[in-house]
Amino acid sequence: MSKRRQDLVLPLGKYFAIRSRLKTEMVLEVKDGKDEPGTPVVLNEEAPLVGLTGDDHQLWHYDDQTLTIRSAINQFCLDVNARDSRVVVQPFLHGGCPTQKWILSENVIQAKDDSDKVVSATDLRLHAPVEVKVRVKVNEPESTGQQWIIDYKPAAFFHIRNHDTAKVLAVHRADPRSGSKVVATRKDSGHRTTEDIQLWYEDRTGVIRSKLNGFVLDSSGEDVVLSPFDETKDCRRWTVAGNSIQNRSNPSLVLEMRPPTTSTTKSRRSSAEAISSPLVVSRQATANPSQFWTFDRIPESSAVRQRDRGKYFTVRSRVSGLVLRGNDSPGGSSAALVATGDREKASDSNALFFLEGVTGTIRNSVNNFCLDVNDESPRLILSSYDPYKRTQQWRIQGKKIVCRQQPDLVLTLDDSEDGDQGVGREKPVSAQIDQSSENQFWDVAYQPAKSFYIVSPTNSKVLTVKATGQRSTSKVILSEKKPKVESDQLWYEDEDGAVTSKTNGFVIEALTEKDGVVRTTPWDPSNRNSHWLIVGNHIQNKHDSRIVLEIHRKNKALCANRFTGDENQRWTFEYV
Repeated sequence: MSKRRQDLVLPLGKYFAIRSRLKTEMVLEVKDGKDEPGTPVVLNEEAPLVGLTGDDHQLWHYDDQTLTIRSAINQFCLDVNARDSRVVVQPFLHGGCPTQKWILSENVIQAKDDSDKVVSATDLRLHAPVEVKVRVKVNEPESTGQQWIIDYKPAAFFHIRNHDTAKVLAVHRADPRSGSKVVATRKDSGHRTTEDIQLWYEDRTGVIRSKLNGFVLDSSGEDVVLSPFDETKDCRRWTVAGNSIQNRSNPSLVLEMRPPTTSTTKSRRSSAEAISSPLVVSRQATANPSQFWTFDRIPESSAVRQRDRGKYFTVRSRVSGLVLRGNDSPGGSSAALVATGDREKASDSNALFFLEGVTGTIRNSVNNFCLDVNDESPRLILSSYDPYKRTQQWRIQGKKIVCRQQPDLVLTLDDSEDGDQGVGREKPVSAQIDQSSENQFWDVAYQPAKSFYIVSPTNSKVLTVKATGQRSTSKVILSEKKPKVESDQLWYEDEDGAVTSKTNGFVIEALTEKDGVVRTTPWDPSNRNSHWLIVGNHIQNKHDSRIVLEIHRKNKALCANRFTGDENQRWTFEYV
């Protein structure tokens, strides 16, 4: 995969939510998030998004070697209580336990040794949390809480750090080609490209892949290199196993760091920390620190966010190159959605979209209309926001655009031969069952951000970062606009719509009126005080629409407070 495409698309990781097909807002969870054997598994409302994935007690992964479904909390397995058939979590039994083995088949979770027994929500009419048991499969499982949607989440990226030397695994010389060597070297937290060569993730099967190109570790030769994944080759199936990198097919084999060969020439001598060390395959040994690794998960902000990337993006079909566009609809409440090959139309504002995270909608930049499904056909349209319309809930998932409330429906280009086939051709798009066909694959290309001043109408002063540079705790103040345009007074909306400083790429963090602190800070998906969006002429907290930024009436400083609609809470945005 090209570097450009890798930046635009998040790979899916090994963890997933198990979502009720009948009530898609509800997922399986370890009750109360308890880290205890025998804890019941229940069906509950999905927790608010934490980072890119979600809460660990609602996340699972499938081990295809043991046929077990494991909790992200502690790797306990989905199991069955023998007394009452309730679904619980238990530690993995290495001798083999029939009640821990499951097959994911046709939207049901069935027992490996008894295909008539499936995981079932007992009564979806009850208030959450709903008890979950193993019951006999019925003829219409979708109406009885026996059908499930496996909803894979974006991958979490990490450094692989040697426990003894603190070196991290990296792609040698940043070479993205197949066959490039993997070495252990000093950790480098510099430019994003440098970080990509040192970042790794677990794919849907748990195999370790490089973030640089999606390739896997390959031990077929003398050196460990990167190669495209091939499920028929055991030498390309390396996984995280405790503090080891273990071969999936032969768990006695692990990867270890081989000591570097230093030069005897004085001019080339350096400390061991500065020299890259190759990887080799070895038999597992309990006392060999070269085989011990720590997997340091990094903040999602470091892995997937790009400086100066704006919230607007284009959507281009991979199979045809046609660009998604909303047709003009003066004064109407809906508009047609098409894929166009007309270059002029494909580059105007109607071809720009953004993801509105609060409502879970994808919107057009011109009129804020939402991606929606026509009431009378599967054709997609743009329509004004309706909080009760489930067909307006969409998200970008890898190379697909998926309906949040019905994840087996994806954005699909009409591949019929109808319509104009010339340069300005247009084709309709619709919501169709996911077949992973080429006409269901899309490239999402974020556009460069547009910078602006944030101006208070009360005094014409602008928001300014007091201390420039990379300090994350720089205070945000109100000051007079400078004669020349300078980055410390400029802001932009990032890919999530968060108000971001041009001078350091950090977002605003604003506490309550009592705390009276407004500053810039690195983006952190778990920090609810640092998600501020532009809504009309206000700057509003993403997680609590009642809280906005204002100028304090007494001390004239910036602060966060409850919305009143007064002038001290209003702002204008002057683009440069």
